[in-house]
Amino acid sequence: MNSLRPMFLILLVLSSSSLVFAGWERFDRWEARLLPDNPIQMEQLSTLAVYTSLALPLPDIIMGEDPLYDGFSYTTALAFSYGTKELIKHISGRTRPDGSDSLSFPSGHATGSAAALGYLLYMNQHRDYTHPAYLYVSIPLQVLTGSGRVLSRNHYPTDVIAGFAIGFSLGYCLPMAMDAIFNK
Repeated sequence: MNSLRPMFLILLVLSSSSLVFAGWERFDRWEARLLPDNPIQMEQLSTLAVYTSLALPLPDIIMGEDPLYDGFSYTTALAFSYGTKELIKHISGRTRPDGSDSLSFPSGHATGSAAALGYLLYMNQHRDYTHPAYLYVSIPLQVLTGSGRVLSRNHYPTDVIAGFAIGFSLGYCLPMAMDAIFNK
């Protein structure tokens, strides 16, 4: 029964986000009040935070007992997270608050960063070689990524929250599913 909870979380996030797709204008007006009047230039800092988050699992993958399997597991989690993010972006069609032509919902930066955190947390709980210090570094990077995307007016807060939910749930659940399939 416990193995069904993460899959239930993924379905809940995807179904609740699909209910919002029909009426972005109402949410956009409400969320625009939460954004700063003048964008704060944090794009480079939030991008650096994402790349750092994505690199955090690599030392443990390389030095682990089965680097090929762990690398494949991490790559699969990232690929599914980004694929899910792109699918939802094109279905939702939500525009960015800065008025650019790029799609907004969900945030790709938040998705990738949270997928790495989900993977790290899973490895920390189920394998002996992931050091908890990586988690203490990763969590501030999540805050920096999310706040940077909102304060620079590249995303609405719900874009970042949805990106975190999608990335974290897939980053945690896919390695768990792969371990169950391959008896790890």
